[in-house]
Amino acid sequence: MTRVAVLMPYCNHAAGLRRSLESLRGETENFSLYVVDDGNMSPLQINPGDYPFPIHVLRLEKNSGIVAALNFGLQKILADGFDFMARLDAGDDWIPGRLAAQRDFLLANPNYVWVGSWATAVGAGGKDLFTLKYPENDGGIRQYMRVNAACCHPAVMLRTSTVRVAGNYSGNYPAAEDYEFFWRLLNFGEAANLPYPWLRYELNANAPSISTQRRERQLQSRLKLQVEKFDPAAPLAWWGILRTMILLLVPYGFLRNIKSWLWRA
Repeated sequence: MTRVAVLMPYCNHAAGLRRSLESLRGETENFSLYVVDDGNMSPLQINPGDYPFPIHVLRLEKNSGIVAALNFGLQKILADGFDFMARLDAGDDWIPGRLAAQRDFLLANPNYVWVGSWATAVGAGGKDLFTLKYPENDGGIRQYMRVNAACCHPAVMLRTSTVRVAGNYSGNYPAAEDYEFFWRLLNFGEAANLPYPWLRYELNANAPSISTQRRERQLQSRLKLQVEKFDPAAPLAWWGILRTMILLLVPYGFLRNIKSWLWRA
């Protein structure tokens, strides 16, 4: 029997956590949920008996950041012998049927190490804004990775056997740990994105997670990785570096105002 775990780090977003937990009620396939409490001031209180699926609450005694939280949960999932790990972030909605779609894809394609999906971007008040569409096939994913992450992190399912070989999330790429992680996994096999929005992705122009400081760290980490992976024969490698450098120079407030206007429109 194939065993699937869902990993969800949590930090100071109680309303989002409740919404994500409720969305998981609609999943009819068997799975276990691992919630990592990243050192919240008030320890996370979840009664496993309130939900129709097993819940494991793991706690870091002090706030250690997303990389530490992800790796803490990932190592527990590996130790517990799961075959696949799916991601979900507090605040995002799991669409019922996603588990079977991604699990069955990986079972049918043993050479694939991860599979993501499209996602519906959701703004304030739960309004659907637009669909995040990522490249579907491995070739398109590898090309797009030279520009930006070719998947929505909380919409991905991966093989734990690959992680055992490839290693954990790296702390060397602050705010872009997922970008580096999924690029690194491509060294061990192929990847795909299912052309259906199996996730409702919380998008908030005013969220602290996309602060100026975090954005600068993310772009610097992205540029570092793009330089490390640079292939002069790949046109998108040149464009990826140029695009990231331009974004570093453009004031975040200007881009934030444009994004807010577009989302309202």
